[in-house]
Amino acid sequence: MVADGQAGPEYNGIGEIAPIFSPDRKRVAYVAEKTKNWFAVVDVQAGPAYDGMIPCGPAFHPNGVLEYLAVKDRSLCRVKHSPAQ
Repeated sequence: MVADGQAGPEYNGIGEIAPIFSPDRKRVAYVAEKTKNWFAVVDVQAGPAYDGMIPCGPAFHPNGVLEYLAVKDRSLCRVKHSPAQ
């Protein structure tokens, strides 16, 4: 994935949901997989590694917070990433 001309890390695959943009269109997020770990990637920065991602997300809120559901060690996690200030 390339965002604003900056290449992000390489992954084995990208999630089934197309990349999404924040409400202000300044940030992009997508789901990626590498070595059986799943990540939500915002711009070109990968978030924490999870065992799986629930396919109904991620989604940006109007305030710029990215939210998604993920699975880690057989537990469902609700994850929120706040925009950098």
